[in-house]
Amino acid sequence: MKNHLITTLMTKNVVCVSPEQNLIDVKHIYEKKDFHHHIPVVENNKLIGMVSLIDFMYHISGAGINDDNKI
Repeated sequence: MKNHLITTLMTKNVVCVSPEQNLIDVKHIYEKKDFHHHIPVVENNKLIGMVSLIDFMYHISGAGINDDNKI
């Protein structure tokens, strides 16, 4: 693996959210098959944070919300 570039390993089609998006959007992202990564939070094309699955499941009140629940 020596001398390989990061571009050969990195994810190219990154799923991002904005700080103004609803928690239900994050829930839907994590429900996708095999999605277990961190979700970048982007504002004005700049990374301002990350949401991890652990953050979502254990630290966000309402993580068990269903699609009919109004937040």
